[in-house]
Amino acid sequence: GDCGPNEIGVVAMAGPGVVLVDRRTADTSPPIVLVEPRSGQTLAEALAELRADPRVAVVAPDEAVAAGSLASPTDTFWTNASFWGVPKVKAHDAWQGRTFGPVPIAIIDSGVQLDHPDLASRVWVNPGEVAGDGIDNDGNGRIDDVNGWDFVQAEADPSDVDGHGTSVAGTAAAAVDNGAGIAGVAPNATIVPLRVLGDTGTGTTSDIIAALDYAGDNGIRVVNASLGTANPSLATRTLYQTTVAAHPNTLFIFTAGNGGDDQIGDDNDATPYAPCTTPGDNVVCVAATTSTDALASFSNFGATSVDLGAPGELVLSTGRTATTSWSGTPGYRRVSGTSFAAPHVAGAAALALGVNASLSAADLRRTLLDSGDVVAGLSGHVATGRRLNALTAVVTAAGLPRSTAGPQLAVAATTVGSTLSATPGTWADSTSVARQWLRDGSPITGAIGSAYAVAVADAGSLLSLRETATNASGTNTATSTAVRVAPHATSAPEISRLGTTLFATAGTWQGATSATTAYRWLRDGAPVTGITGNALTISSADVGRSVVVEVTRAIGAASSTSTSTATVVDAAWFPVPAGQGSGAAAGSPAAGQGEDPFAVTVFTALRGVTTRSAEARKAGRIAVSVSASGPGVRTTVEVRQGNVLLGRATATVGTGAKVVVVRLNQRGKATLARQPRPTLQIVAIGVDAFGEAVDERRTVLKLR
Repeated sequence: GDCGPNEIGVVAMAGPGVVLVDRRTADTSPPIVLVEPRSGQTLAEALAELRADPRVAVVAPDEAVAAGSLASPTDTFWTNASFWGVPKVKAHDAWQGRTFGPVPIAIIDSGVQLDHPDLASRVWVNPGEVAGDGIDNDGNGRIDDVNGWDFVQAEADPSDVDGHGTSVAGTAAAAVDNGAGIAGVAPNATIVPLRVLGDTGTGTTSDIIAALDYAGDNGIRVVNASLGTANPSLATRTLYQTTVAAHPNTLFIFTAGNGGDDQIGDDNDATPYAPCTTPGDNVVCVAATTSTDALASFSNFGATSVDLGAPGELVLSTGRTATTSWSGTPGYRRVSGTSFAAPHVAGAAALALGVNASLSAADLRRTLLDSGDVVAGLSGHVATGRRLNALTAVVTAAGLPRSTAGPQLAVAATTVGSTLSATPGTWADSTSVARQWLRDGSPITGAIGSAYAVAVADAGSLLSLRETATNASGTNTATSTAVRVAPHATSAPEISRLGTTLFATAGTWQGATSATTAYRWLRDGAPVTGITGNALTISSADVGRSVVVEVTRAIGAASSTSTSTATVVDAAWFPVPAGQGSGAAAGSPAAGQGEDPFAVTVFTALRGVTTRSAEARKAGRIAVSVSASGPGVRTTVEVRQGNVLLGRATATVGTGAKVVVVRLNQRGKATLARQPRPTLQIVAIGVDAFGEAVDERRTVLKLR
């Protein structure tokens, strides 16, 4: 405090009329004053003398107190996923559809950057003080304490130099929906900066006690003090207890602390940490949790002395704009420590008071503690075994029905044609419960029972069940975890042939926009190993065998399979080479006998391409007339014999007939010379957005 390097400070609480040698007087009732030992007197001797004085109620050393944060994070390139604390405690859910009254939160800390873009609009204004008139208008002994008070410098400007208090304030009450930065837990809260920690983040017990009294005397209902002293004296603990008890209508939220120099959490039941371990119905002591609901490794704990857990590891918050930056934006940083767990609870307290200002501090404490989520990671570490849940706290404070267990669906994925059955939720303080099934968050008309038959319209969507409970105070809702419905085949896959290759189309599907596609070929019911695409090469050894293809479309764990009709491999697909067939002299087959027909394949990026006719022309050319269902469709025409490419041409096709001329290679010309009027097999294959063949049609024409 004000003591010099060779001075010893003593905090003494005395009754009215006691004369003490004042070092500095804090305005409290009963008064707390800072005094010096006599010249040559040790601290122990001074304490003993004062304790023996019947006029002194409590005496304690003016012990050093430090902020509870950890080192700054090292990973400066995290995205907004670092802002996980406020969503974790369901603060955003608590805001929905509700109006909150204004609630000030006293931030007893290193001060607050008053002009921070995410905090400036949230700073409290003392209604009893006139700014800049140099008068103590409200008569509290502090001139122009319009926005709080600096107890370190005894002045009206509580600006932050260290930065700790700015981060604490942002977690509790940063501006919401302002298009920048973060959002605090409580959009209805204002910030009362009470600076008790100096530029290096340390302070004294006397300043903290004075700030606690200031908040209580000004009727501030919620106080956050993210600071403390490990293993304090009994007198210091008594001093905190007496101060807290003097303001029974204020809820004091303290940080559990971060262990010692090793940053490994300590047991506060064994080693007290003040003011966290201060007993009282208006005190909440908060430990820090991780994003996975474990106790943070640095966090102190206590099965009896620590009440509740809240997010405190690597959470994104505000920082001083001059010294911090996040993703290129000044004034934000990622922080760890129980210091940043406590303001989550302070914000939730402000939300709860915002819907029910009549709550006593004891009732508010009980509301916060009883409404938390039970998490395994806090079992045996905090008295409640719970992590803060702002939504449930608000619901409880408002007197609405409380969901003790939401509706549950037994499966994570389902298919069209199945029936989803829900285990109903359980509610406290409700008079009636209505149910509504939701498709992608929107109500499904007429689906109001505890079971639902999954329809084709549900394919690919997320289904959930919402319960709405009602009592005299209003309504509350709880929604099950969503279940994904697999895509649904509205037409089966089909198999077509091009020479000795079988091609599969996926068929048509409902709800498969974001689905993956997998093919599985089967010969005579046995899977074909090593083939996962939409093409299968066959040989004469497959003649007479039955081939089918299974197509599976999946979105995550939700999958559905559709199977084609069987295709039996025909011997005619494997003609005898020239000179080996019966009825013809070796090397002299009849024209066209023993050779595959020409196959004209039309590939296009869209469906709706029609092959109208084809004709053989002189000089080894084949002309194909093609049209499309729309303009500008890029189309490729290929001429093959078996698997041998004889020619290819590409053109842009529209709704009118377009003649695409394919120039044959030497083999094609020779074959055409032997078959002046061969059968022409035409296959139109469209390729969908997934690169899969669709919309196949086969026509057999005679070349003109």
